[in-house]
Formats: sequence, structure tokens, C-alpha cells
Amino acid sequence: MIINWLSSSVPDPEVVIICDYAKGAVTPRVSRWLINHCRNNSIPILLDTKSTTVAQFEGVTTLTPNVDEAQLLTHIKADDNNLKELGLALIDLFKSESAFITRAEKGVTVVTNEGRVHNIPAFSTEVTDVTGAGDTVSAAIALSLAARYELQDAALLSNAAAAVVVRKVGTAVPTISEVESFLNKHA
Repeated sequence: MIINWLSSSVPDPEVVIICDYAKGAVTPRVSRWLINHCRNNSIPILLDTKSTTVAQFEGVTTLTPNVDEAQLLTHIKADDNNLKELGLALIDLFKSESAFITRAEKGVTVVTNEGRVHNIPAFSTEVTDVTGAGDTVSAAIALSLAARYELQDAALLSNAAAAVVVRKVGTAVPTISEVESFLNKHA
């Protein structure tokens, strides 16, 4: 049913986010169909999952685990000195091109399958509520992938979008003008 809906209702996306909170909707059959469809049509796929089931998500373009999720998936204890190793382990597990490891107030570390590492620091800002910050990061990275931004630019944009969101109360969405204004003042 989900596959039929996806194939008829969303025929030509510029990017796909698989956001799986391990509640059962993203079954292995659905994720495999979606990943194969996207790869066959050169559509970037971003994975944001709480699941530790890796096989059903092999072949995504990139993924956005936080440090705790990355440690759980790779069984590698993360520290500031082994983020490349952590990222490469994630890339190997998921057969992906890159990994964006979100590190809260430390920012985002991007690791590519060629072994390049970009540490993009978080912006210093007043934090009111972190609700939805991770989802904001994923959405901003997905938008950047669709626009074919460089990965470090995607990380910078995602950090700015998250900085806008954490200044708000509750679940919030940053507007383009808010993110532009924030970047103009802080970048």
C-alpha cells in the first residue's frame, strides 16, 4: 500500500528523506523499494533512523545520526579524535557516500567515503528549546542535497537552521529569511 502510494503520488522528487523512528511504517520492503527507486533515478536519499537494522537501509546517499546513535550502530566509542573512523564505519555499514554526525553544541562532522572530514562548528546562540533540532538538521541537509551544495555548505546551512530553531519554544520551523538573516549576522 505504501509503495503504491509512493510510486503514484510522488513520482519525481529531487531528494528523499527516510525518517524512521522504528515504529513500523518503514518496513524493509518499503525502504528497499524506495532506495532502489531513488538510486535508479539519481535521487539523493538521506537517512535519519532510530533503528539499528542496517541491511534495509544499505545504499542511502547519506545519513544523519547523532553521536549516540553513531556509537550504537558502529560499537565505536566516539571522541573528538576518532570522528573520521566513526564516519567511515557508518559509511561502510550503510554503503553510503557520506555521513553527517550531529554533535549538538559542537556542530556537525561530515565524513565522505573518500575519507575527507569537515568539522563544521555549531553557532553560538541562546538555546530555548532543542525540540526538533535534529529533524531541522536533516531537512536542511536534504534541501542542500537537492540543490547540489557541497557537503560542508550543507552542514553550515543545517547548523544555521538548527540555531534558528533552538531559539524558539516547542516544535518550530525556520523560514528561509530567518536562516539567511542568521547567516548574515553570524557567518
